[in-house]
Amino acid sequence: MPCWNPPYGTIAAYDLKTGKRLWNEPFGEVQKYGFYMPKSWGSVTIGAPAITQSGLIFIGASMNSRVRALDLKSGTELWSKLVDAPAVAMPAIYDYKGKEYVTFVVGGNSILLPKVSDQVVSFALPG
Repeated sequence: MPCWNPPYGTIAAYDLKTGKRLWNEPFGEVQKYGFYMPKSWGSVTIGAPAITQSGLIFIGASMNSRVRALDLKSGTELWSKLVDAPAVAMPAIYDYKGKEYVTFVVGGNSILLPKVSDQVVSFALPG
């Protein structure tokens, strides 16, 4: 558990024209030896998001080895998937033969969690 007051990690959206913060939500979960701290505490994070034209945010970055899709307008988590280690690299979003995909490189970071991997996972987006 980090040694400062929660939340330990947040994700936020800003209006780039005005600089106004639109929303700010705790992000991720801290897990230690099978114990999950409350979601409202968030997680220490390393990693960047990628945003689709349709308004989805894809991000790994949290200590609990999940990749997620969030709604850009509200920050609401729409989907998550457990992967082998924290996905600390920025996801790639691309089209192939008319279908949209998101790919995460799941390498981990031994500073976040002593769990590393060489997993690369891709998901097809609906539509």
